[in-house]
Amino acid sequence: MEEEAGITFSEIAGYVKKHLFWVLGAALAAAAAVVLVFGLWLNRRTVTYSLTFALTGPVSETGQYADGTPFYSADILSEEALAAACASQALQSVDTQAMLAADAVTLTSGEAGYTLRVQGRYFKDADQAAAFLHAVANEAAERVRQSAASLDYSVEGEAYAAASLEERLSLLKALRATLLTSYDGWIAAYSGAYRVQAGEAHKTLGNFRAEAGAALGVSAQEALSERIERSGAGRIVPAGDVAAAVASRRAALKEEYARNEAIIRGFGEPTASSAPVERYLARNAAIAVQLGGFLTSETDDGSGALSEAEVRAIAASLDEAYAALGSAAAALKEVTMAIYEDNTEVVTERRTPAAEGDVDLVLAGAAAFIVAFLAACTIVCAVERARRAKVPAAPQPANG
Repeated sequence: MEEEAGITFSEIAGYVKKHLFWVLGAALAAAAAVVLVFGLWLNRRTVTYSLTFALTGPVSETGQYADGTPFYSADILSEEALAAACASQALQSVDTQAMLAADAVTLTSGEAGYTLRVQGRYFKDADQAAAFLHAVANEAAERVRQSAASLDYSVEGEAYAAASLEERLSLLKALRATLLTSYDGWIAAYSGAYRVQAGEAHKTLGNFRAEAGAALGVSAQEALSERIERSGAGRIVPAGDVAAAVASRRAALKEEYARNEAIIRGFGEPTASSAPVERYLARNAAIAVQLGGFLTSETDDGSGALSEAEVRAIAASLDEAYAALGSAAAALKEVTMAIYEDNTEVVTERRTPAAEGDVDLVLAGAAAFIVAFLAACTIVCAVERARRAKVPAAPQPANG
């Protein structure tokens, strides 16, 4: 009787059981090889890591750095920013220049913030890629904080020293307005009761603003403006030879007075059409106050509102206001730095970056194990069947 060509499950099980260690070894070796290939090479070349984050704080409200420079998302991926992000020992091996050249790192913006994506082939493992993404996001926040450190609200000393009395007053009035406007912006964003640790001071924004406003207040501005106008010393630069400047100015005013007198005499008797003469009359009245007895004397006796002593007194008052406003400007810088430091943060949707395009190593290993196991079983069965076919069949006993 001929042997059937098929093979039963029990025969397969017998063959596999006979060579079980060989079958399992082959399957495990194949699974390990697949895991190593994907884990060490293929996944690194195909995976893309992404991190979604948002920058909270002043920059998110204003869209500007502390100094008013517009904040552009491209700044996050600048060559300098990436180099700074990779300054740590763990990231020094990352080639950011090659990454930028190959467009292997990208940034997109959306409602949730920014999404940073980078190709995995530039990193030795997923942990390094995650460290890179977080470092780039944190560097963006750090650059925002550092922008406050470069602020300088004060008037430069050289510019102030070179200015005349009226120019000095204008500079200080503008500085005071800038300080108050800045505080008003912070108060609108955080409230006047918001407390800030600025240097040694720990006060509310409202109190910081009040201190800035007390330096060269409105009444002090009006008083100084009146003194400068009454004395006629507005064009004098106190940093130079004050005595010579005052003498020159008094001489020029005396000449102006004489010219105005000639113009006034030219108008003749006042009429409705000669109303412009009033301007010259008012101007000469002011000059008379400034020069005193010098108007009727060939020798300058120094009388009148315009004097060296008055110039120095006005300059001293302005210098006092300059120092007070300088302190207020320094305080505002400290306040701004503290606000940016305390409120600029990186918020991420998840701590671990998302991975796209890679193969799950567990699934790849399991699939490789199953395929290799089945292949090994097939080989074992084929070998055993071929071996049995070579063995001669046992002779059948004769009947009867």
